[in-house]
Amino acid sequence: MRGNAIGTLVIWGNENKVNGLTDVTAGVEVCSTGEIDTVDKVEQIRLCPKSDFTKRSPSSTFHNTQVQNPLRRILIPAALLFGLLTFGNVMSAGDRPAPFDSDDWAAISDSSVEHAVEESASTTDQQIFPVQALADSPGFPSSTPPVAQPWSFDEYTPFIQRFGLAHDEGQGIGFDQGFTTLEWMTPITGDFEWALLFADGRVLVRNDGTVGANFGIAHRYYDLNWNRIFGANVFYDYRNTEDNHFHQLGLGLEWLGEIVDVRANAYIPDVDNVRGPIPNLFRGHQLIINRDEVAMTGGDVELGLRLPTFESIQVEVFGGFYHFDGHGNDDATGWRTRAQAEIAQRVTLDVAVQNDDVFGTTATFGVALQYLHRFLPPYTQSARPMDHKFFRRPQDVASGNIAYRLGEPIERLQNIVLSQQPKVATDAAGVPLNFLHVVEGGAGDGTFETPYGTLSAAMADADAGTSITYTPFGGAYVENVALVAGATILSNGPEQFVTSQCGATLLPFSGTSTDLSMIPTLTGNVTLADNTRFSGFDVTGGVSGTGLVDVTVDNSVISNSLGDAVDLMNVDGATLTNLIVSSTAGRGILLDDTSATLTDVNITLAADDGIEINSAAVDRTVEITNLTVDSAFTEGVDINLDGAGNLAVSFAGTNSITAADNAVDATLGAASTGDLDLSLTGTTLASTAGAGGNIDGTAGAGTLFISALEGTTVTQAALGGLLVDTATFDADPTTGAIDQVSATTVTIGDATSPTDITGDGLRLLDPTGDLNIDTLLIANDMGTGLLVDTKGGGTTFSLSTGTGSSIVTTNGPAMSLDPLDVDLTFDLVQSDDSPTEGIFLDTVAGNIAITSTTINSAVGTAILIQNTPSPLDIQFGDTTILSTVNDDFATNIDTSVGNGTNLTIDFTSLSITGP
Repeated sequence: MRGNAIGTLVIWGNENKVNGLTDVTAGVEVCSTGEIDTVDKVEQIRLCPKSDFTKRSPSSTFHNTQVQNPLRRILIPAALLFGLLTFGNVMSAGDRPAPFDSDDWAAISDSSVEHAVEESASTTDQQIFPVQALADSPGFPSSTPPVAQPWSFDEYTPFIQRFGLAHDEGQGIGFDQGFTTLEWMTPITGDFEWALLFADGRVLVRNDGTVGANFGIAHRYYDLNWNRIFGANVFYDYRNTEDNHFHQLGLGLEWLGEIVDVRANAYIPDVDNVRGPIPNLFRGHQLIINRDEVAMTGGDVELGLRLPTFESIQVEVFGGFYHFDGHGNDDATGWRTRAQAEIAQRVTLDVAVQNDDVFGTTATFGVALQYLHRFLPPYTQSARPMDHKFFRRPQDVASGNIAYRLGEPIERLQNIVLSQQPKVATDAAGVPLNFLHVVEGGAGDGTFETPYGTLSAAMADADAGTSITYTPFGGAYVENVALVAGATILSNGPEQFVTSQCGATLLPFSGTSTDLSMIPTLTGNVTLADNTRFSGFDVTGGVSGTGLVDVTVDNSVISNSLGDAVDLMNVDGATLTNLIVSSTAGRGILLDDTSATLTDVNITLAADDGIEINSAAVDRTVEITNLTVDSAFTEGVDINLDGAGNLAVSFAGTNSITAADNAVDATLGAASTGDLDLSLTGTTLASTAGAGGNIDGTAGAGTLFISALEGTTVTQAALGGLLVDTATFDADPTTGAIDQVSATTVTIGDATSPTDITGDGLRLLDPTGDLNIDTLLIANDMGTGLLVDTKGGGTTFSLSTGTGSSIVTTNGPAMSLDPLDVDLTFDLVQSDDSPTEGIFLDTVAGNIAITSTTINSAVGTAILIQNTPSPLDIQFGDTTILSTVNDDFATNIDTSVGNGTNLTIDFTSLSITGP
């Protein structure tokens, strides 16, 4: 045949060469030799009935087209089909062929096919297998790629799914116990002869009952020329532990061959959830911390070698390395080697050993069972055969065909890699923290396992001064407790933290009662010592300390004390935090010659002062934040300086003070030569029988400074709202110069109920300095609304207010200023039924701007202005005067004395109504 001639090449005999074409039949028995000068294209090869069909190499690429031989001399393909169907029917129940494994296929190859071929000799039909032009085959004949015929056990092309059950025992990378795996793998599409797109799902159940899961999508492609399978996959991984849940993205690449395999995987946990907290724990006298579970980010690479198949056993050995980032914990970098033996594609045995500096040397051993299921009609069939992608035939192994590896399980780390690197808690110097445990009724030596039974027993321990005494399970203790120097006593009621090498560290079992309602109880008194802390108890009794440094009482309830609830004398550095003090027979807290910081303190029903602060010869500082004093029987906060030392008392945050007497009383004693600095911020005052605030610097040789008045409010007072006598308004007393004190809001009373404040609203007698109040709101009864008098002491003082300010006074003057410099702005100034003037200004200079002025029924002159020493400009705005005398201007607005040309007054409107 020449050119493009098409014919049938019939070959007899045993030669494998036809006019220079070698390996055309690749193992097909040659029956004769034909005379062919050239072959441009061979379209058909017809197999003779007596050929050894089992020796056919998969090197030829076959197609599904059939060509009818007109001589109809042999019917080998028909007999082959008949043999396959007959064998399939025998192997299954009814008329549906059962799944085949590699042994079944071997039986077909070795006997059934040959038998079917011989029986077909009596038939008249024959099967012709067209092939590609050999000259066009890539790599043929110089290098022969293993090319596999798309095949099926029968006429069906079923979808095939793999089901698996495995168990691995031991420890590995990021896990410390065995786990059982349930696997399900299914193709997604059957459109490709030499590729497989599939889904792979696994559920992991660990020995402790926690679960995990993997779900992935993978694609594998069989390159016939390279005889390699290239694969890529993406996985979602999940892992649950007893304390946390973790999620992860996995990416993988595969290069699978006849002998050598290469795999690489990356594992990327959820970046927002790489660290899962686990409570710290006690062991003996020590605290074990940093037990958090950390999902590590990393990857692994391995190189595998497939050993020759023996019978139906395929053995592989692997070696590789891995690296995982600890996200603050130590990184894990190490090697891993493993081996596996797969038996008849049904059972797999594997063993792995790995080593790194984080997890050490670990090993696992696993057993896996696999089942391949073919879904025959009436189930939907695949577009192309799939059997060759899953089932391994002996002749495939012999020829190097690896198509069956397309359906192999994906090899990767199934568990999200978690690390825990617990440490013994130490102090800043690296010394382990020592704990003495106390459990009610215990009789041990203070370890967590054998605790003491009383707090006093713990204090008798030789290590008490350098230890933390802790009641991990609460208790009710009846004893007087005397702390030794350096001791710390903590209960488990509130959340308790200690300082370790990892910062603030939460103690196990703490936080059972963060609102202090159910904390452990102590009936008895507590005596503090130097450098001690007492925390987390409901004390029926008192807490005291004398001549100490650095003491802390926090997160506690102190009630029903027979004297002062907290009594600290001559203490340098007391910290009182989150205390509830109630029903004391004496003062709630007594700070006598003590520097202290009070935060979140609540005092109720103190039989004496809520807090009393006394200072004398030594400089002291008391800082108060978020204080509540409710129903103190005398004064809410009583501040007294009577000596050469300076005392600074500041209020910050939100403070509420209610007392029968003055809510806040700050006084310089006759013997005082030191200065008292008072800073009021965010403070609400109320008194049922005294003043809201009484600040008195008249006695002694020292100075009483007011450095802040921000957000001060007086809601109730019987003897005046805020009363200040002989004080200097200076924002920074340390500079020597006067710095203006500026407040955003000062509120005294309520304009809708002026009688809540009886007496003067804001009274400043002999003040010095500079005060600015952006919004000054005064409402009072039976006194003067705003009273400033510097004449008696001859002091110099400036006062300014801003828009939004107002004065509403009943039964008294709205304003009485004498003398001072002013820059005042008011929306409203109103005086009703004053027994004297409605507004009185004497020796005042500056500017006053009022939007609305109302004077009703003042007994004296409605507005009296006199002795203006320098320019004073007053805008009264819309002015209404209801006179008790007449409607004459001069009678009701008197500017006749001492003003001259310095006074300028103006009205937007003026209405004077006489009787």
